[in-house]
Amino acid sequence: MSQGEPARRGRWILYAVGLAAAAAASGMVMMALAPRNTEFTMDAIVSDVYQRFPEVEQLTAEDLAPKLTSAKPPLLIDVRDDAEYKVSHLAGAERVAPASKPADVVTNLSAKVAGREVVYYCSVGLRSSELASATQDGLVKAGATGVSSLVGGVFGWHNAKRALVDASGAPTEAIHPYNAKWGKLVERKELIKLDAK
Repeated sequence: MSQGEPARRGRWILYAVGLAAAAAASGMVMMALAPRNTEFTMDAIVSDVYQRFPEVEQLTAEDLAPKLTSAKPPLLIDVRDDAEYKVSHLAGAERVAPASKPADVVTNLSAKVAGREVVYYCSVGLRSSELASATQDGLVKAGATGVSSLVGGVFGWHNAKRALVDASGAPTEAIHPYNAKWGKLVERKELIKLDAK
């Protein structure tokens, strides 16, 4: 055994332990988002969202659609990553990063919410319900008439063949899958796109 071999072995062990810890942390984040029941369907996800976030109003696509053409449409907040948003989003939606601090979101939206309903959405309703829960008190204090999350998220909206726009504002049927697992909830898989190109 050479003199440097124990030091190299020690570094390798530290590297392996660090890699394992990072993988475990990443897995815990995904487990936190995954549905609590064992069935991985849109209905199971929606049921799970209702159970996890009973304090958040869940707005159906059928209820949201007419509000979008009303005299005072709701403020739509897309709680997805930039790549997801650029592929497609609901027309007029503003994007807020999923990792945004709730206090920052309230501060940034306060001037826009007076007399308006705020509707959050994400891929399926988990990230949006989480942010709606964390910000609803602050937004209502700032004048919002209500805060809700879109049932089934943009996947449910897309599955119902409702209108979406791309990064330029042009109509599109494309949808970002979030990842391979969650993309299984998209019904028209031929329309899945990973980037806005």
